[in-house]
Amino acid sequence: MKIKKIVDLKSTKVYTVIVENNSTEKEVKDLYNGELLKAVIEKSGVKLKFIALRLGISPYGLKLKLDGVNEFKNSEMIALSELLKLSCNDREKIFFGL
Repeated sequence: MKIKKIVDLKSTKVYTVIVENNSTEKEVKDLYNGELLKAVIEKSGVKLKFIALRLGISPYGLKLKLDGVNEFKNSEMIALSELLKLSCNDREKIFFGL
């Protein structure tokens, strides 16, 4: 059994699939919830430029991550969680689809 990541550029979603010994791929779930993260950011009132600066990326780089085109690094997830004061539950919903 192998785990494989698939990025659907049309819907800008990232999927994890399980490939079982020469069988077809099975979709597990959409992991990243960009809409929820965008809502949390909007509610917090923190500017996107400030978030990008704190993450050490460009505002355009942040947009790509928010839209699900690029993935957040672990260090960026931690920094965002601290900056936005995310609960463990919210962090898991946003980044891990739990």
